[in-house]
Amino acid sequence: MRPTSRSDAAARPAAYRRAAEAFAAALPEVRGRQGPDWPALAAALPSLEANRASMDNALTLHMTALADLLDAADPGPAEDGAGPAAGVEDRLLLHERRYWEQSAAACGLSPALSTATLDAALAAALLVGAAGRDQAADVLRKVGGLADQPRDRRDAVLAWIAALYPSADSGPWGSLQPDRLTERLVGRRLEAHPGLAHDLVPGITEEQAGRLLTLYGRAAAHAVFAGQLDDQLTALCVRHRTVLAPTAMAVATQVERPGPLVAGLQQIAADPRTPLDTLRQLDDRVPRSQRLAVWACELAWHLVARHRGLPHTPRPGVEPAFPLLAPGGSGPAGGGAGPRRGSRHRRPFPGGRRPPGREPERVRRPAA
Repeated sequence: MRPTSRSDAAARPAAYRRAAEAFAAALPEVRGRQGPDWPALAAALPSLEANRASMDNALTLHMTALADLLDAADPGPAEDGAGPAAGVEDRLLLHERRYWEQSAAACGLSPALSTATLDAALAAALLVGAAGRDQAADVLRKVGGLADQPRDRRDAVLAWIAALYPSADSGPWGSLQPDRLTERLVGRRLEAHPGLAHDLVPGITEEQAGRLLTLYGRAAAHAVFAGQLDDQLTALCVRHRTVLAPTAMAVATQVERPGPLVAGLQQIAADPRTPLDTLRQLDDRVPRSQRLAVWACELAWHLVARHRGLPHTPRPGVEPAFPLLAPGGSGPAGGGAGPRRGSRHRRPFPGGRRPPGREPERVRRPAA
């Protein structure tokens, strides 16, 4: 990121004011936001300090203008300690949550369904997505608090989510914008309820798995979580290795902080409980990426080690390609004593010496 110049910093208050005025002009068109005098509220907002933290990011500046405007119209209770110190994303989510609650009551979902259940349903919908109504119904069926509900109740929840965030294509629901809000929403939910992600894995499609790991990884990168989601994401990959490991490889090459995913892949490769077929499949699909280069070497090492532990069952009529290395041969792998006296292999180099400047290579075991 390039250093912020003095002219950039000096222009921020004016950019903030323009953003607030633009939001004030648009908010009366939003359902449920017709009451306040938005232009007057925007004009009354205090000027932005030019050196205010994080305002060098245009999206943060615009989100701050919107949050300040919404706070001015409806301060509300400071739930969960959210406020300026918790980040502008949490402030905006407080206003979103009030909108969700009002909408759920209007749809007849609450108080029959608790706020926690509806929050979990919304987080699950955004976390894995769905290609159609059947897939959407399957996602909601995995949410605690909805699994034992009748189908028509789950259909009502689906309709509620679709009304909150309409789809721009043929999908059952859309998304919460900007992406940073979705990441913070699912991050807060997974921070308090990590089991939600585990519940969503059975029956998941490859596309849904990619969305799950991508959003989880991006949420874990938010500074507000201070790395607390990293171990949870790693544990998710390890526990559901046969389903998520191939996708974790692909996602690790795309997210900004691949560390938790790579840590999961390392544990999967080193764990003797990982099926050998799973390791083979991973080895076949390793993408060309510098991020995974070291892990790919470790995976190869563990594959060789696992193969060495397999019983040797030679096929009838098939001669080994390297007799000295075959089990039972005279080489080290076969347990023999090595080249016999008088054999043409006795002196591989003139004088029995290595070529000048060459040292024997050693294969080192990956660090634990």
